[in-house]
This record gives sequence, structure tokens and C-alpha cells, in this order.
Amino acid sequence: MSMRSWVLKSWPEVVWQPPASAALWPVFHHMGTDIRAERDELGRTIGETVWAAQLGDGSLLGAAWEWVEAVQGVPALRDPNGFISNLKLVGDDGSEFDELQLIVGLNRIAHATAWQDVVRQVVGTAGVAGGPQTLGAETLDWPRALCRVDPATGPTLLDPSRARAVSANALMRQRAMVA
Repeated sequence: MSMRSWVLKSWPEVVWQPPASAALWPVFHHMGTDIRAERDELGRTIGETVWAAQLGDGSLLGAAWEWVEAVQGVPALRDPNGFISNLKLVGDDGSEFDELQLIVGLNRIAHATAWQDVVRQVVGTAGVAGGPQTLGAETLDWPRALCRVDPATGPTLLDPSRARAVSANALMRQRAMVA
């Protein structure tokens, strides 16, 4: 089952000071990608994708965004300002980033994942007669999904021993319900 983006709004807020290099970031895992039944105003395929990472303190950071198939086989961010996340970014001095800095940070997260490969896989699967229109973490090609892209060094694959299929719930830890 694919995780929906609205679920991220129920997660506790996470305060994070990201390292300058994406190579030092935690691994972001694919939690789900959906294709919407409706199309955009130009008739293009649209959907959303959800990614999450567990930080060193055990907290879970999630980010989701809409995508559009700009041309066949080429997914793009539908709205680079339209992320859903439980993230609160802070600088070296502990001051909270403003909204623009947060949007830039969330775009960096999106570009550090292999989300476009996942979307292409989902769209391709949906194009097959009777294929599903969602892709959850249990069916993902983990070695490709765990590829990091660092602007300084380019794409690199992680150690294959870390590339394993786990259910979407495997990253979740028990949390007390708060009223």
C-alpha cells in the first residue's frame, strides 16, 4: 500500500540542520507514489510521491510533492513551491529558516532522491493492462532508489548491503498519541 502525502501532516515536526553536502544526509526511502485519475489542464499525467528518512536522533522526516509527466517518460516537479513536509530547517546558529529557505531545502531533498526513476516505473506499470496505479516501498528497486546525487560528485549508489526491500512501516517507530 502506498503512503499518502497527507499522512505527513500528522507526523511530529522535525527540526533539522542539513549538512552542506547531500552525501552526508540520511538515506531517503520511497514510501509511495500515486497516479491521479484526473489529468492536468494540458491532459498530462499527474500524481504525487512520498519519501522519508530517519535522522540520527530517531525522528522521521517526510517530504511529498506533486509531479507531472512533462513529456512521455519525463516527470518533473509540478509545483516546486508545493511540498508537504513535517520539516523545520535551522541554520548553524539555530535560527529557523524562512519559508523561501525551507522551499529551497525541500527542493534539494527532492533532487537528492531517485524519485523520477520511481515515477517512470509507476507510470510504466500503470500503462500495462491491469497494472497497479500505486507503488509502495515493498516493490521498489532499492539499489536505484537509494542513489544519492551530490552536486559536487554526481550520482553515487549506496552500499548494496543497505539496499533492501522493507515495508513502508519499517521506518515508523512507535509514538505515543498526543491529544
